[in-house]
Amino acid sequence: MISTVLSQETLVNAALLEKRVAALEHAVEDLKHWRNTGGPAADWIDRLTGSISDEATFRKALKAGRAFRQASRPAERGDEQ
Repeated sequence: MISTVLSQETLVNAALLEKRVAALEHAVEDLKHWRNTGGPAADWIDRLTGSISDEATFRKALKAGRAFRQASRPAERGDEQ
């Protein structure tokens, strides 16, 4: 019984690790592409400036982005239920 639980936990940890490594590999490929193509467009700030017309909408977007990032983070050991 104990060995079964340990092996299941090991499989879950291995699957999580594999998923995280795949995400890192994808990010590295993106960075390599940026390096080879000269990076993001030089005018990115010009395209972004003025894209949100009022402060209330901008704050809502910031709040939504923050909530999304926090939801994407793995739970801390003490937070699991």
